[in-house]
Amino acid sequence: MKKSILTILFVFFLFSLAISQDASEEKKKRIYVDGVYTTLIETPGYYKETSFNDTYWDLDSDWKWGIIYTSDGKQIRNLALRYNLTRDRFEAHKDYDENIYIVNPGSITKIRRMDEYFVYSAYDDGTGHLAKGYFQLIVEGKTKLLFKKREEHKFGKKGAFGYDAYKTFISEYYIKKEGERIAHKVKKNKKHILEALSDEKNEIEAYAMKNKLHFSREKDLAEILAYYDLLKERQ
Repeated sequence: MKKSILTILFVFFLFSLAISQDASEEKKKRIYVDGVYTTLIETPGYYKETSFNDTYWDLDSDWKWGIIYTSDGKQIRNLALRYNLTRDRFEAHKDYDENIYIVNPGSITKIRRMDEYFVYSAYDDGTGHLAKGYFQLIVEGKTKLLFKKREEHKFGKKGAFGYDAYKTFISEYYIKKEGERIAHKVKKNKKHILEALSDEKNEIEAYAMKNKLHFSREKDLAEILAYYDLLKERQ
């Protein structure tokens, strides 16, 4: 009888230890900032910097202050942020903390970095290939205009040690309509924008002509998309 009780107690101890370890691991994935826990995924302790070859949004690795808007309505402030283009991720850093944290895109609605805003979305790159990634938010409305900068590696001339590789950057625009999960690639010209807004094509074209709006200008596109949203509201 005594042996059975000891066995039960030992099993209970192992179970409690496992739960404690799981809780500890989960805690490591969260960072406490400004009185709020945010679901940021911490990099391993030995990982203090990213690769020397990584490229960043503004072509340098400078940290800039920003705000993370979480999906549960909170705002996480007092964080330095940078956007790693190579890995398509946001990295966060807190004062007096040498660790770099990786923002979990599933926990945010948008990110502000200085005067720029970013969102995370699924997208169709125009070839039918679906992916997910970060975009700069150019026009914030029910119909959004998004901008994506991608890093692409190309090979140059063959040398003694193989082909020389170099980086180039691709700039792409996307439109994401209200209620849609996927952003769709567009070219910033009249033909492609009207195709993306084809359900109100005639009205949009007439409005742009009347107000002398250009489909290649972001400022004018903001007005065009706002008018498109107004047309949809009237239906």
